[in-house]
Amino acid sequence: MQIELPGSHAERLQQYCHKVHVSESEIICQALIQFLSAVEKPQQKLSEHAAFGCWHDKKQEGLKYQQHLRDEWPDDQRNI
Repeated sequence: MQIELPGSHAERLQQYCHKVHVSESEIICQALIQFLSAVEKPQQKLSEHAAFGCWHDKKQEGLKYQQHLRDEWPDDQRNI
């Protein structure tokens, strides 16, 4: 298999490989493995997420509770 990279990317890859003492083909192989793992990873349903339903036992509506929590922050962090 042959992979063509634009000049600047090829140079950066060569520099990185020299720095870490690993071949270009090994770095590319590792990158493809990580990429394919991320692409093929099944998407978690919202209802399966740990935060799903975390407001259900609160007496306030979600946005009001969120504002209440943000009111505890210093003024310089409220607009984050």
